Amino acid sequence: MNLSTLEILDFQNLSQKSEAEALVSDTLYNTTQYIWTIVSPILILVGTVSNVLSIIVLTRKRLIRNNTMFYLAVLSVTNICALYVGLLRYWMRYAFGFDIRTHSSVTCPAFTFLVYFLSDFINWTLVAVAVDRCIYVCLPLKAAIICSRKRAILALFFIFVMLVFFNIHLFWGVHIAIELDSINCSGANYFTNYIWSVLDLIVRCLIPFIVMIVTNFLIISNIRKSRSRVVQVRHSSINTERRKREEARISGLNRTLHSISLMFLLLATPSAIYEIYLPYFGSREDGGFYSVGIMELLRAIVNLLLYSNNVLHFFVYLLSNTQFRRELRRLCRRTFTREERIQGIESQSSL
Repeated sequence: MNLSTLEILDFQNLSQKSEAEALVSDTLYNTTQYIWTIVSPILILVGTVSNVLSIIVLTRKRLIRNNTMFYLAVLSVTNICALYVGLLRYWMRYAFGFDIRTHSSVTCPAFTFLVYFLSDFINWTLVAVAVDRCIYVCLPLKAAIICSRKRAILALFFIFVMLVFFNIHLFWGVHIAIELDSINCSGANYFTNYIWSVLDLIVRCLIPFIVMIVTNFLIISNIRKSRSRVVQVRHSSINTERRKREEARISGLNRTLHSISLMFLLLATPSAIYEIYLPYFGSREDGGFYSVGIMELLRAIVNLLLYSNNVLHFFVYLLSNTQFRRELRRLCRRTFTREERIQGIESQSSL
């Protein structure tokens, strides 16, 4: 076998490998496109309806007086904003080929800032909920003073300002760049590409999760101590039924907090880890796990998990909180009764 024959065989092997890689790459791209195109509008629709319902129920007089419900109502508004600023952009990009973030040098940093800010604000609102519940359970005599509505608004304002300053560098830290014959909105400097992703993981996920773990632990341990004390004095209590109702209310709020804390960990963390991983390995094209197709598929999965967190809060409230279910039933009952009255009046007027 001469040299020319070996060269021909090597060329054929490379061609076959290239064709196989191209086939896998096309499959991965099509899969990613189908995921974004099909799942995104479902999440946007369900998330819009569920969060609007949450806002309506949580802002009713019986619930909005509670600071926890106030925080959750603000959270529902932020969830809607996150879905329409972040997820809607992905859907338009993959379904219609239009990416508003790469439309101009203004929309690139603006939308990047909004996506990170809203994601951070959602997580830190959950931190406010956790701290609020911890104070109510651990310091019940001081809770009315510490957890006033004015201080809740000030806490949210402080979180808002803190996160604006934390993310403000994105207005000059990202820019439109041409990569692999495509226009992308990407990091403009070393800090944004490599250091920022680690800081974002710490601020967006690590610190909130540590706070939630600590507050949940304090809440559970304090509730166990309280229950043991209640059992000892229950036989001499006059307001047993009232105490039971109060315990049920507190227990429902705590279940809600534990559930959304766990959901936050499971759904939000993969996206932050991906953002750290991407700058180091996402640009490698040596095949396998490091291929562009795999990275884009992973991007779709972790981002849809992240946006699922904005959709599922309503169902967590529904399953874990008796007060929320009761108010939702009252709302539905009142709505149906009103419609029946209107139909009855219309039928009488037609006669």
